[in-house]
Amino acid sequence: MRYFYIIPLLGLALNTIAKAEMPIYAAYVSDELVAQCEQSECQLNAFDAESLTSFVDSLPSSMLIEDALSVSEYEVLIGNALVNIDKQTQQAELVFEITTSWRKVPIDDLILRQATSLENTEQAASKLLAQWAVHIKNNLVLEADKIYQTLGASDYNKELQVPESIGDFQRQQSAIYRDPLLGSITRYIHPRFDSAIVDISVYPYSPYLNASANTESTQNTNSLHGSKRLQLEMENEISQIKQLIAQANIVDFNISSIEPAIIYINGQSFEGLSLEVLLHTNTDPVYSTQYVFQQNDKIIKLTGNLPEYMMSVLVNESMPKIKVPNESSFMRSLRQG
Repeated sequence: MRYFYIIPLLGLALNTIAKAEMPIYAAYVSDELVAQCEQSECQLNAFDAESLTSFVDSLPSSMLIEDALSVSEYEVLIGNALVNIDKQTQQAELVFEITTSWRKVPIDDLILRQATSLENTEQAASKLLAQWAVHIKNNLVLEADKIYQTLGASDYNKELQVPESIGDFQRQQSAIYRDPLLGSITRYIHPRFDSAIVDISVYPYSPYLNASANTESTQNTNSLHGSKRLQLEMENEISQIKQLIAQANIVDFNISSIEPAIIYINGQSFEGLSLEVLLHTNTDPVYSTQYVFQQNDKIIKLTGNLPEYMMSVLVNESMPKIKVPNESSFMRSLRQG
């Protein structure tokens, strides 16, 4: 039996998707800058979005910026203007008002100014955007912590507890997604079988989660009983797995029915659900087993590229050691909205 993790395996078939363009847009300038322009010669919106993107793309750190912007729903809005234009000396001041936002919520604001000649405005723009690139790096603007702190989302770094080891599997690393609805993931690897993987994902149940493809209407998960919510999570998981399998052109596979899973913590039963996926290959079978439970307002999902009978042992060992953050003010506001 080979140990493969089904989602990364299927994801290899999707590497041909074209890169998305950087979400950089020209924006309206502030009222303060408009007022300044009423007192002096100005050129509002001196650069359009295409030009601004081109300047950022030419920076030495452009690849890092592009990668960071592409992993979440960021937008960079740049209001810009040439102010105090002196036509006699051909001098002016270039002003950039840069707002970095996530899902329309501002998470960072920066105002930059650069004296320039009118014939060197593009060089001035590049210098200002280079300063912005340094700013977002030094201030961790595009890191997950920045979004979570700004929005009031759960602090997984301080409040999430997961085991250091599960059976023979050792904790490799933890990461926080740049989207509070996706939460965190912790990966465990086997010391002797480097392709064997177990992941523990913790994330808030979403108020936007749709029912399975068989149900057309959107269901409000806020009003669902815990078991129904977990059922909905599993149905959504099956839908995503089927989509990946189809995109990878895999035809010989089996997805089990969703089964109840009960573990005991301090003498009390804890109910969840389990699912096993099996891909038939020309050599060895490929497994992926998933369990979901709910604690507080969080979904705990344990996934491993192991058969269910092996994964169940690891789940029973790990669940008593997992403690998740309480409901955050951000998620409370979403659910009440």
